[in-house]
Amino acid sequence: MEGRKPVIPLTNLAHSTVLVELSKTLEQVYKNASKNNF
Repeated sequence: MEGRKPVIPLTNLAHSTVLVELSKTLEQVYKNASKNNF
């Protein structure tokens, strides 16, 4: 159990970072697609 405690915040931080990057990427892709289609 002791080994798991420090891992949890790191996992949450990494998960949040991935979500933020994914959101930015999706937003860019959506904007580019909108420009190309319309």
